[in-house]
Amino acid sequence: MAVDDLEEANEAISEVLRARDFLRETRFLDLIEIDEEIRKLKEEVKFMRYKPWEWFKRDEKFQRALMNEIDKRVAREVEQGLMFILYKERPEKVVEMVNRVVKDYLKKWEVGDQIAQQMVRNVVTKPDFIDYFLKLVSPYITRMGNRINAIEDKVEKMMNRLGTVEGVIEDKFKTMENRVKEMEDKLKALEEKLSSQQAIAREALKDLEEYDVLEKESRDRD
Repeated sequence: MAVDDLEEANEAISEVLRARDFLRETRFLDLIEIDEEIRKLKEEVKFMRYKPWEWFKRDEKFQRALMNEIDKRVAREVEQGLMFILYKERPEKVVEMVNRVVKDYLKKWEVGDQIAQQMVRNVVTKPDFIDYFLKLVSPYITRMGNRINAIEDKVEKMMNRLGTVEGVIEDKFKTMENRVKEMEDKLKALEEKLSSQQAIAREALKDLEEYDVLEKESRDRD
């Protein structure tokens, strides 16, 4: 049975080798490179199981990649205005966020949850990592604070302008009210004057009619 298993294993290895030869011949080198990367990563995982902090310091490529990922994630958090509030009011939430970033990123490297947790404990809790992260976050905090202050200044200026505009509108409205009142007073005076003139005209017309009657009677007597 063992001999049969060995023969099957050898046949499987031969099949793999033939497949690789085919890939090389057909120029599918990218797949081979990926396979090699996976093999290297698995070797790294073995080392990480026992000395994660030493591994983190040793592998500069991974260190830069991880820091870039943290950088991007922090930038997104800050752009949403969350990091400024968290850092100011609940700094422990910042550490939790970094932990999540590290765990999520390690999953890309085929690192299990248990090893990821070990990495968090052994890497994120190191003083120099915390110092590095705080230096990383600090510019974003300052920039976001400046942006918030600038926005508040703009809002205040807009409110002041709005108040000024409201004052101008109110003044113009009062001026219009006064002009309307003046026009109403003039109209009332004109109406009174017209009424008086109409009364005078009626009296004059009445006198004229009486004069015509008297003149007619005088002609009739003659």
